[in-house]
Amino acid sequence: MSKVVVFLGFIFSFVFSAVVMASPADGEKILSEARSLYSQRENLGRVADLILLLKSSDTIIEESAPLTKFELRLIFGKAFYTQGTHSPKSERIPLFNQSMDEFKKAKAAGDYAEAYYWYAAALGRWAETKGMLASLDRKDELMSELNGAIARKSVTGAPGESVEGFGPQRVLGRMYALLPKWKDGDRKVARERYEYAYKNAPLFPMNVMYRAELLSTGSAEDKAEACSSLDKILALDPKTLIPDRILENTEEFEQLSKLKNQICK
Repeated sequence: MSKVVVFLGFIFSFVFSAVVMASPADGEKILSEARSLYSQRENLGRVADLILLLKSSDTIIEESAPLTKFELRLIFGKAFYTQGTHSPKSERIPLFNQSMDEFKKAKAAGDYAEAYYWYAAALGRWAETKGMLASLDRKDELMSELNGAIARKSVTGAPGESVEGFGPQRVLGRMYALLPKWKDGDRKVARERYEYAYKNAPLFPMNVMYRAELLSTGSAEDKAEACSSLDKILALDPKTLIPDRILENTEEFEQLSKLKNQICK
């Protein structure tokens, strides 16, 4: 009898421990660890550590308070997104799919612009990897997600269009710039979106990049403006320009430098 009691006590203890481990209060601790790892993503090993942490914490994430759950799912998706952008092309599609799955879960947890924008960003990377012709059937989905971001507030209460340096406007511009005319491609609309993003966030690297690319194919005046904008941003330090984007800034500055060499001769 005593052995049975001991055994039942062990089972109860194990179940109780599991419940405690999955307590919603632990979501805040996981979120703090996740934020710290994501902030160190210039070391890509930290991204792998972040994904392992979040995979092992799925139960805790699901039982967290809605806002905590939203932020954890958002970070989870951004971790897969980062891993996808730094993986061989043959490995990217599953990672971008996982990224979009997490952003869908983020949307279910909280109706904020960031989840819509990042879903669109991951879908854009998916399309880029698949190739334009193979991904045209998802054009409307991409547009819907970007407009969804614009229509909502960010988690901080800011206008949704302001996420990631007015990213929803910038990516819409990119879509119009890259699509063929028979699929709604429109250079004029692309420029309007680029100019809007650039006016509101003139030092966000990708705003400068996409706008300069488009301007470089226009008039001599447009080309001169493109080169001027590239000179201005390249005079800055990518590690201090936007401190929480060191990885992205560094890589984007390399692209900006290559673009300048191509168009400003």
